[in-house]
Amino acid sequence: MVHQLAGTAQASYGLAVEPHHHAVCTGCGAIEQIPAPAVAEALQAAAGAMSFRPESLVLSGLCPSCQA
Repeated sequence: MVHQLAGTAQASYGLAVEPHHHAVCTGCGAIEQIPAPAVAEALQAAAGAMSFRPESLVLSGLCPSCQA
């Protein structure tokens, strides 16, 4: 499976065993997987608030190393 993450120049390669989303560090570009159940409620709320049906989510922020 190849993920081209929106807003980044990075691609992530790997086998997806479980449904997941991504967290991307805006400092260093590190990518971490977020289990889908952890954000399922937020995606459902977003879908209910608009006509757009979200299929995946990319969170951006700072990883622990860049926060230091």
